[in-house]
Amino acid sequence: HLSIYGILSITTSEVVRDAAGTASSIWAITRIINLFVIFRTIRSMSHFTNYGIIMGTISDGMRNLKAFIGILICLFYSYAVLGMWLFNGVIKPPTPSDI
Repeated sequence: HLSIYGILSITTSEVVRDAAGTASSIWAITRIINLFVIFRTIRSMSHFTNYGIIMGTISDGMRNLKAFIGILICLFYSYAVLGMWLFNGVIKPPTPSDI
């Protein structure tokens, strides 16, 4: 049913629970089917020449993204350690009398 504000909501009476305890409803099934349609469309894009070049570029970018994220994590970690080293003792924790 639609609520007053027009947002689609599913009540507990519309949700069916199976033996495993997972909720399944017509909306959840529709979302899963839509995901399959999107994945099938993305998979078939590599068969077209122009889209194949684009998909190849995206997949190569994903492979290189792992190294970039690793370097970024190392930089953030170094930045945090440097900040703790430089500002050690600047902020004092409150004592019980301050509270």
